[in-house]
Amino acid sequence: MSTNSIYRDLLLDHARHPKYSGCLEHPDLKASAFNPLCGDELELTLALSGETIHDCRTQVRGC
Repeated sequence: MSTNSIYRDLLLDHARHPKYSGCLEHPDLKASAFNPLCGDELELTLALSGETIHDCRTQVRGC
């Protein structure tokens, strides 16, 4: 199996089964970004435990 094949398979698996997708219900921090040129949107939610990120989720809508 070639290196290109391994990376392609990993990328396809991630696209089909993304980890940490969505939004946390009660985040400690929330950030969002919008690209007006193409309409891409990103929302990042974080749960903190002290100064450590305990959990995170991303919601991405783009082309």
